[in-house]
Amino acid sequence: MASGRSGLILDAVIEEGNPADSERFMPLLERQIEISGRAPWKMAADGGYTSKDNVQQAKGVKDVAFHKKKGLKVEHMVKSD
Repeated sequence: MASGRSGLILDAVIEEGNPADSERFMPLLERQIEISGRAPWKMAADGGYTSKDNVQQAKGVKDVAFHKKKGLKVEHMVKSD
C-alpha cells in the first residue's frame, strides 16, 4: 500500500506468493511515478524494504527513510531533518 501525507491510500497491490519487501521497493516507486507523473518528494517505508541499493536507486526522491536502518546511517538516507 502507498499513502499520501493525509493518510489517503494512493495505491494498493496484492502480490502473488511472498516476495521479499526489499525486492518490491523499486517497482512500488516506479508505480507511484507512473500514477502521478513524478517521483514523490519524500518516502518512508517499513524496515523490510531497507537496502543500500534501494536508497541509491530512488533517484528523484529527496528523502527516503526506512524504519530499520540495517547498517545505514540516517544521514545516508535523508537529506533534511
